[in-house]
Amino acid sequence: MSLLTKRQQRILMFFVESSDFLTSKKLALLLNIGSKTIRNEIKNINTVILDFACINPVYGKGYTIQVLDQQKMNEFLNQLHIEDANYIPATPLERAYYILGLMLKR
Repeated sequence: MSLLTKRQQRILMFFVESSDFLTSKKLALLLNIGSKTIRNEIKNINTVILDFACINPVYGKGYTIQVLDQQKMNEFLNQLHIEDANYIPATPLERAYYILGLMLKR
């Protein structure tokens, strides 16, 4: 079981999928939360991934991810995808998004 919340997983995936710097402001806009929340979430993510990666701030540019052990990182991401495949939406909004996602995939 992952130690990351769904929101933290989304933040991590933004970094994995981006080759550019990401600012807390940009991430906050994408997730509709505050910049301070983003900074706190990044701190929490770093405590979970510290054995194989780190999200580092770069003054004036934003954050970037540094992967220290690619194999462990891939294993962690694969585990997230397995958990995501077994995900059961809990709230009405999550269920609506889940159904829309299934419909768009087909």
